[in-house]
Amino acid sequence: MREKLQALGIDVPSPPVGADGLPDDAHAWMMFCMENAVPWRFEDVASGEDLLLWLDFNTDQNVWADLVLGMNYDLEVCEKALLQMLRHPECSQLVAIAALQHTHAELYFGDKASEPRGLMYKILSIITERDAKNDFQVADMLDPGEVDRWELFDTLEERAKIAAPYFPLPVNLMQSEEGTKKFRRPYVIEESAIYKVTVGNFTA
Repeated sequence: MREKLQALGIDVPSPPVGADGLPDDAHAWMMFCMENAVPWRFEDVASGEDLLLWLDFNTDQNVWADLVLGMNYDLEVCEKALLQMLRHPECSQLVAIAALQHTHAELYFGDKASEPRGLMYKILSIITERDAKNDFQVADMLDPGEVDRWELFDTLEERAKIAAPYFPLPVNLMQSEEGTKKFRRPYVIEESAIYKVTVGNFTA
């Protein structure tokens, strides 16, 4: 991206780019391009059912956590994508925590979780089963701003005091620590699609 900007004669300091050539924050790149009249567009990386295939080979936990927070769960493919990530051997503690909090699954540890066909039941089944085996990977990254693991853990503990949970509390997950590396958002997530910000001159 830096080379493209230099070719366009743009010398304003641009947002940081990682070693993989992707921006640390795609949203910051969008704002930079708009503020500096730099031509840009979205490039479809994966969308719809293709998203499920993409997840098999792209296990960046930054992207997975961002997907959990950005997908539209009214769409069946998004439910499938979430469950696929939670079942994947490389799924991290952060992704599981984001899934619990963003879908409000923590509120369903009681009787409401007893509907086997519901998404919440499936989320809790996978997370508690894997947690019992301490099977989630540790990801050394800071939590994104939308995730508050300590508030989540407090909620889980409070619900356990009110009534015996239908599912066991994810003890190992609740003892996990936030990482230290900056959380990256190299793509833009919209409902069931992943987009890359492409910079350059474009023709119709």
